[in-house]
Amino acid sequence: MITELREDLRTARSLAESGDMVGVLRTLDQALAELSDHRLLTMQEAAEMLGVKSHEALAPIMHGNDVPLVWRADRPLVALSDVERVADSEWVRDMRAIDRLHDLADAFGSSREMTQEEAAADRWAMHRRLSAPHAATLSGGFLHQAAS
Repeated sequence: MITELREDLRTARSLAESGDMVGVLRTLDQALAELSDHRLLTMQEAAEMLGVKSHEALAPIMHGNDVPLVWRADRPLVALSDVERVADSEWVRDMRAIDRLHDLADAFGSSREMTQEEAAADRWAMHRRLSAPHAATLSGGFLHQAAS
């Protein structure tokens, strides 16, 4: 999505330099349509926009945090406006921090890939941690329980 928008902006710039204002307006209108609040994103697109790695964990965590999902062909989709609304939420920041912890673990020599069972358990634990009413949160780089 972002790559396509960047290309649209480059095209608009090129059209403006050549004096084709009709083309500029057409290209900008197309880019703006892509940014419609009602545009539905896949979990992969939402994860990319939010800067989190696990698009598989994103749908249950969003659902657990009252982000409305639309199901089409057994695929969860989320409105662009909802992704923007939660981008700076505590649980998204926690997901990014968990991603960084995984990266650090990999940097310390944990290069073995997780088994499917380990990955499923990890996603389930993250889902429970980030969607529980008094979820564990990351603050200042340390995991702690949120106060009641």
